[in-house]
Amino acid sequence: MLKFNKNYNKNRIFIIALGIIFAIKYLPTHLSKTQNIMNAADLKIKNLVEYKNQIYTITEIFQGAGRDYFVKIENDTQSISVPADSLKPIKITEEWLEKFGFLRTYSSNERIRYERPETFIKYDIDLSSKKILEGLKIYGNSIKCKYIHEFQNIFSCLFGKEPATSNFGLLKTES
Repeated sequence: MLKFNKNYNKNRIFIIALGIIFAIKYLPTHLSKTQNIMNAADLKIKNLVEYKNQIYTITEIFQGAGRDYFVKIENDTQSISVPADSLKPIKITEEWLEKFGFLRTYSSNERIRYERPETFIKYDIDLSSKKILEGLKIYGNSIKCKYIHEFQNIFSCLFGKEPATSNFGLLKTES
């Protein structure tokens, strides 16, 4: 049985639960198994992506004269438009988790756990070769989430805002 604390009413819990279901079912990343190519349908404005070994923020997504999608990306030094399929996802690492406000709370030979200030958001790094336990955990629900843009999409879907990062100039706190 769920206990509702003063800060969360039943409607908010219900909406978050629906968001979790949406995230689990409808936000999988479509990456080619042989190339690290991203699908334009998985991208949204403010996603962090890699292009030519540099990190960029997506500022626009548009369709060209044909059926191809293009994105406008920018970082501290440049702003350019490129084909969406030329972008690469950024793998979630311990460094990235810390930039997104996670703190290491547990470590063993099998697993490393990171948690955000919201006690219901965790990320487990499975140190075994099978990687069964690896991924995002929200209210105890496991969500396959290997890349930064997936985390950003899930977070903004559930909470209506972008996740804040620290010590990284590309993404600022959104309220």
